[in-house]
Amino acid sequence: MYTVLIVEDEILVSAGLKSMVSWSDMNMVIVGEARNGKQGLEMYREKKPDLILTDIKMPVMDGLSMITQIRKEDSQTKIIVLTGYEDFELVREAFMLGISDYILKLKMLPEEMETVIRKVYDELLLGGTQMHKNDDKEEEINRVNENRIRLRDYILHAVSGAEEIKPVMGALQVKEDDLFVGVMEIAQTSPKTRDGCHTEEVEQVILSLVRNILSEYDGGEIFRGKGAEYLLVANVPDGGQPEKTEFLLDMLSRIQTAIQAYINCSVVLGSSSLSDDCGELRRLYKEAERALAEARLYGEGISVFGEKDYRCPYEEILTAFETRFVGLDGIGEDYRRKIQREITFMKKIKNPRRELIQEILIRWFHQASTDGGIMKEEMFKFVLNGVDRIREARSLREMLAAFEECLLSLIQSMKDTKIVRREVAEVVKYIQDHYWDEELSISLAAQAVALNKDYLSNLFKKETGISFSDYVNLQRIKKAQELLTGTHLRTYQIAQQVGFQDESYFSRVFKKIVGMRPGEYRKCEIPYGDFVDR
Repeated sequence: MYTVLIVEDEILVSAGLKSMVSWSDMNMVIVGEARNGKQGLEMYREKKPDLILTDIKMPVMDGLSMITQIRKEDSQTKIIVLTGYEDFELVREAFMLGISDYILKLKMLPEEMETVIRKVYDELLLGGTQMHKNDDKEEEINRVNENRIRLRDYILHAVSGAEEIKPVMGALQVKEDDLFVGVMEIAQTSPKTRDGCHTEEVEQVILSLVRNILSEYDGGEIFRGKGAEYLLVANVPDGGQPEKTEFLLDMLSRIQTAIQAYINCSVVLGSSSLSDDCGELRRLYKEAERALAEARLYGEGISVFGEKDYRCPYEEILTAFETRFVGLDGIGEDYRRKIQREITFMKKIKNPRRELIQEILIRWFHQASTDGGIMKEEMFKFVLNGVDRIREARSLREMLAAFEECLLSLIQSMKDTKIVRREVAEVVKYIQDHYWDEELSISLAAQAVALNKDYLSNLFKKETGISFSDYVNLQRIKKAQELLTGTHLRTYQIAQQVGFQDESYFSRVFKKIVGMRPGEYRKCEIPYGDFVDR
């Protein structure tokens, strides 16, 4: 018999918990009631219950404080919190402390309460806190974890055959009928949550939350995948295709909402189509990855493979951007035509990837910044900030909006840049004509324009905002960009042609100015091989 402690300051709620649940049917008995967290802690130490149901907000000592103290002494006792709609932040903290689940007070219907409590009861059976727990139960826990690992490895790496994985799915209560694979990506919403989204504690909260939700639907499993991703394998019930799709979207939406509420991180989900064959799990996984990439690119929180034609929004977004771009003032005609030409080809990319489009926009932005000739120091910093803005954007619309906003600011900044003195203009011309010479120095430039070296150094920095050597590097990197995208020369050959003898130093300077390594820059040139005629 499992023992239960109720910690609740509202007598009616406490009475409802006792009367609305068939405790004896689940081999449970209530051994105590407390009216605040202090009494609850004392009763816990006296009774050592297997399960505690506790309110969060209570007098004297609240539920979170009590749970914190209990977890210092005991990590095994199951805890379910009672909460209101407005307490999601407190529930999130409770999950971080290791609770099993929660019950909304306003939805305390017998069937919903029993669903939550029966889930905890099953956990107690598998590996819980019963005093006479035997080795068979521990072995069962190990078998469940081993089966989860086997199913995950089959999906990711195909380490076994379909026939071998069928009994594994059966043991995990995942059916072959109307089976789907989902991929869920967790990402920070701000620098404050950058590390907090992927701790071991948060991972356990996510796994617990999702397994609970899946148990309320038609069953399924979740496990950690690659990087910031989680894998879902589950079923939808019988019905017509519209009903199945609606059920799937409802399930994924419920998962997304719950995780975003409890861990304050962005959640994007991609789902495969449905299949009745576990031998297709690898294919379903690839579909889910594709759907996830589409959800990220188009700003959709959830995407189901095959349920939406993304060609149309992709082209519509690019066309709308092109219309705005053509109407911008202050852009050179050569630059305008080049971008329009590349947009035409971008529309024909078979499988547009966020990373590829991101790098194309960064290259466009940097080209615009160097077309103006002399780059002052504040503009140089501005360009790097623009690159960061584009990289941080998550969807296609956000990327294009960031590029457009930064481009307009760049154009205005270039208009505000004053014309330099004749002597400096002559030095700039000298640099542009001799950038390839590794011996190029301010001494040679000073001789060429008949000025004192120290005087020229101070004058150049005053007029342009950057040093002579920085400007030389800027011109060399500008030419290197042209060679990287317009020739098949190797990186070390390009480095030598623009005046760098040390390839690694060239790579570091390139990364500092452009925001990526030479090899990365070359890859982001529009890959004409990826285009198809329509």
